Amino acid sequence: MNVIGIVLIGVIILQQISAYFILLKKFEDYFNPVLFTFLFVYFPFCLSYFKLSIFQTIDIHPYLYIIMLVSSSIIWMFAMLINPVHKKIKYELQENYKVSLAILLNIVYIIGYFYENTVISGHLLPLMMIENTGDTHLQGVKYIREINTVLRVLLPLLNFYLYYKTGKKRYLFLSVISALVPLSRGSRSAVINSILMILTFKFRKINIKKIFIVGIVLFVVINLAMSLGDHRRVYTSNSYGYEVGIVKENLNDNTVGQAVSWYYGYYSLAFYNFNTSLINWLNDEVFFFGKANLNGLVSYFINDYPSQEEFNSRIINVNGAANVPTALYYYLIDFGVLGIFFFDLLFYTILFNVYRKSKNDELYRLIYCYLLLHILNFAFYSSFYAVSLYPIIIFLYLFKKVQHKKKNCEDNYGRASVSINDNI
Repeated sequence: MNVIGIVLIGVIILQQISAYFILLKKFEDYFNPVLFTFLFVYFPFCLSYFKLSIFQTIDIHPYLYIIMLVSSSIIWMFAMLINPVHKKIKYELQENYKVSLAILLNIVYIIGYFYENTVISGHLLPLMMIENTGDTHLQGVKYIREINTVLRVLLPLLNFYLYYKTGKKRYLFLSVISALVPLSRGSRSAVINSILMILTFKFRKINIKKIFIVGIVLFVVINLAMSLGDHRRVYTSNSYGYEVGIVKENLNDNTVGQAVSWYYGYYSLAFYNFNTSLINWLNDEVFFFGKANLNGLVSYFINDYPSQEEFNSRIINVNGAANVPTALYYYLIDFGVLGIFFFDLLFYTILFNVYRKSKNDELYRLIYCYLLLHILNFAFYSSFYAVSLYPIIIFLYLFKKVQHKKKNCEDNYGRASVSINDNI
């Protein structure tokens, strides 16, 4: 299986690279979807083949090779088939004199987040008191946590969008503040997601100046993420790499090596966790018929809804430092292996349909950036992320329908044009 495995991994990498450049040529967009599917899904999977962790003792199951190959093929197919919508739509924002809903949401979020901090740790800034409180970034208060989970990924980009459209610096200020609030608890993923979504919304073509700016931003973010991780673990381990079984000194004793260990531990080991969980599930199959992926949307309205422990009953992970099984696990326990193909096809159909409309439509570009959350969080996916994904989709639908009113008219040549008035 080693030779076949290497061949399949090579095919997946070639599919992703070719799909990226196909979309780059069609859309002239360096931040097209395949950049993210490659970096956050398929390359980590391929990297997991090399077993950099001493805890990886089981080979990749043939089913997982098939799953990843079919999934990558779906993306390659969409890259070949779709073309951009060239009709350009402009959005004219018209602010009213009432308190902006966006500002109100920011106030609710900031107050709610710091209130939750005090409840779970007794401090406004738990990270600064980690010696006494321990690691609290995954803790929360029921209902408040769900609201904060949604707002912390919704608001930074929404604020930036409003700044981009109005030029008002208050929205830029709110974008920065709302993105940094999770750092009070040492939560890095939300900050990284916000920065990547904002970069994707802002940039498409890249020149030397933009590459330099983006490079600096990413360098700072990666170093900050690793520094926060080290601060959270200072009382348990000297290195995240050692915690997840990456014992090579050159992957623990320098910045580049630590970045590789961090990337491998968070993303590649998630696929190994799914691999072991898949094998466990095949020996003891269980089906929830959609309930796992709807958890967080309907579970609060049904008393006898399956618990998180029931959903996670087939998970086998490396250890507590690398314990997530990717989104594939939740597809699997709902409808089996065929369910994985269904959910992949459904998501990528939505993603690429939105993306093809985003080239000349800023609102669809915004929606596209939010849909990227599923890819950015693919390795970490659980009902925790489902809590944020569904409400954001609902919010964006309402935002599009209510806040954006299209008025179709014709220009002097009889051609249809569009103007949109927004009440922010």
